[in-house]
Amino acid sequence: ENSTLLSGDPLDWYVSTEHAGHGKLRATATGPGNESIRVFLAEQDNGETEVRVNTTVAGTYIVNVYWNDQHIPKSPFNFEVQQKMMAADIKAHGPGLVRGETTEKAEFTIEAAKPNLTTLGLLQVSVSGASAIYAPSTKVTDKKDGTYNVVYIPAAAENHHVSVRFDNVDIPGSPFRVPVTARPDASKCLTEGESFAGQHAAGEPLDFSVKTLDAGDGKLCVTATGPSGDVASVYYNDQESGLCRVRLETPSA
Repeated sequence: ENSTLLSGDPLDWYVSTEHAGHGKLRATATGPGNESIRVFLAEQDNGETEVRVNTTVAGTYIVNVYWNDQHIPKSPFNFEVQQKMMAADIKAHGPGLVRGETTEKAEFTIEAAKPNLTTLGLLQVSVSGASAIYAPSTKVTDKKDGTYNVVYIPAAAENHHVSVRFDNVDIPGSPFRVPVTARPDASKCLTEGESFAGQHAAGEPLDFSVKTLDAGDGKLCVTATGPSGDVASVYYNDQESGLCRVRLETPSA
């Protein structure tokens, strides 16, 4: 017999009457709210009788088993049935489910009400890039209070899919679609143009380009000062293609 079960699981055991003399086995049961519940009795070929009660909700179940209208040993049997956890009962939230940046930690929290679900293999978390080229390393920490902290570090600037499943069933919102952008990195900006070669006459504009395509998500800012320390006029057009054309006006001598 199991003293603790989950709702939906049956109360199921066997009673041997081999040495109880001539008689008849009978059983009754009540569930939460003292509601009468049907008991199934099935005689087996070995002389034992299977006693089965189907549970539906959490609460206390009491099963009375009689032989010739007298309680058998340990009857009545008391069972405390707990509410069975479903994927729909679990929630996940946090910035790591909304957006992310490459090489930066993305974190979120799972609220499951019970600890040790990862150890039991019931709570499964996985993260993958949209291109399926790689899967970021993912760390799930059981906080032992029914919550779980999840950290992953995306390496590619693309949509990621975060899957949170309980007993192989997706929780609400899973899989989560998380847009990941490249972390701004000024060192990845490239400059090119003839203005960087040779000498230039005063009054001639200096034209060049800045490529920001591989520099991540950010905004280009260009400023300039002249020989006397005065701020020089700069014009630039930041293109969505990641190419910025810059013109610096130089004063006449």
